[in-house]
Amino acid sequence: MATQLSRLDLHLLADRHPGWLLMVALLLLGTFFFLRQSAPVAVQPLQDTHQLQIAEQQFRASLLSSADLANAQQAIVDLAQQHALALGRIDYTPEAEPQGGFTRVGMRLPLSGRYADLRSFIDESLRQQPALALRQLTIELGSNYTVQATLTVEFLLGEVTK
Repeated sequence: MATQLSRLDLHLLADRHPGWLLMVALLLLGTFFFLRQSAPVAVQPLQDTHQLQIAEQQFRASLLSSADLANAQQAIVDLAQQHALALGRIDYTPEAEPQGGFTRVGMRLPLSGRYADLRSFIDESLRQQPALALRQLTIELGSNYTVQATLTVEFLLGEVTK
């Protein structure tokens, strides 16, 4: 049975225990002011230019060349088939990032099959392709323990393409 406090109950509680009500009010007020004054912690950028250069070199080393792109894309298709996933029509979309000096090449893969196969396909794809990033995954439950999924991945190329 749920207990509800009526306005009369609150009035009687305040008359009988005024210190308790004052303490609760002060606690709520103090919490409100504490939360308003606490600022989010700012993350300091790297100041050491040597660390920045090393991080950029590691990033550049993980990028694909445009000559290797077709092989990497075919490897993803082959891997999906090895995991017993049915592929639909694949869409490719290049997107230049001139400020960063690289290109994102998106690959939209409609897939269907068992969830366990889809999951192991994604894990193995990311493990085999260091320049691959998972951008979006949509999963719908199908019949007989199968799933219909749309997976969008991106390959990062080391040069800007048009």
